[in-house]
Amino acid sequence: MDNPTELRADEVHALGEAIVRGATRLEAKRLRRRNIAAGSIAVAMIVGVAGAAFAAPYLLPAPIAGPTPTTTESTSPTPAPTPTPTVATEPLQLSVAQTEADLVPDDVTGAFDRSTTRLVGIDEGTVHFVARGTAADAPYCLVLVPETGSAGWAAACGTLAGTRVQGPAVGESQLSLPGTSPEGWRALDGFVSVNPNASKTPVDSPQTEAPPPPDEYGVAQLQTELDGIGADVAAAYDTTQPGYDPTQFQQNQSRQAQTEALAAQASQRLGGPVALIRPTYVGFPDEATGAPNSVMWWVVTSQPTEFAFSYVHRVNGTDWTGWGQGDRNAEMLAQRLTTWLAQNQPGVNWTIVIQSH
Repeated sequence: MDNPTELRADEVHALGEAIVRGATRLEAKRLRRRNIAAGSIAVAMIVGVAGAAFAAPYLLPAPIAGPTPTTTESTSPTPAPTPTPTVATEPLQLSVAQTEADLVPDDVTGAFDRSTTRLVGIDEGTVHFVARGTAADAPYCLVLVPETGSAGWAAACGTLAGTRVQGPAVGESQLSLPGTSPEGWRALDGFVSVNPNASKTPVDSPQTEAPPPPDEYGVAQLQTELDGIGADVAAAYDTTQPGYDPTQFQQNQSRQAQTEALAAQASQRLGGPVALIRPTYVGFPDEATGAPNSVMWWVVTSQPTEFAFSYVHRVNGTDWTGWGQGDRNAEMLAQRLTTWLAQNQPGVNWTIVIQSH
């Protein structure tokens, strides 16, 4: 009986041919698959290249931004903006305080506020000042003063549209906004310009007068003038009183006025107050001395004093105390006056002169 696990020769031969045929068919199938795969790969590559070209802008990676500086990172400082220059609308001198150099002479006057005058500068002997005007329609003023003195000064007030000042001693200048000065004029300041062609005539210097000769007036001349006035003679001033003499009364008043005028003039010429002691003849006998005509002495001063009488006069049995500063004795009166002045006006040098009689 044959072994079932072993192949016979014819079976081996048939199996070999079957294997060969199968391998042949398998190789043919593999070849077809490779051709199809190659075509598919070629089509896929063409489509892929075209798609890649079309999608490239959309497929690129996003750009990587640089690091953003934070507040903790150092950065370059930002330069400060350049300030815009301020254009002055009026002379800058008017915005500063007035100094002694800004004052104009006292005799320089005009429609300007003297407290606002400000020095601008000096040009060829002419001192230029600006000031605020006192009129609403002329708010700015230009004042020109010769450097040698105030004689020949000139001034004008107006607006900054153009205020021009001209004078024979100071030439010609203009006050106006910057950049508006006349062509050819010299700028003294942003607001003040000077006409370089303006003529100037110097003001003649005043002739110096020789000082007057020294006043040789003295006490001796005062004494002579006082003696020339003469003494008064008592006369009633009331027509109802006995002894009324209108002529004598008028003469007494005239001598009194002369004495007062002499005291005032002598005080000026001597440089100090003056007291003049002069007599009046009473016309009654002096009971104390036996003189037939009693004399009373009076004081006339160049300036008021409160010096009062202090002596009682007895004439014809009557005590007279209402006769002002009268005194019977001239020397005693002078001494009393000297003592009173020393006590009440210490340090004042009085000149006291007694009239001769």
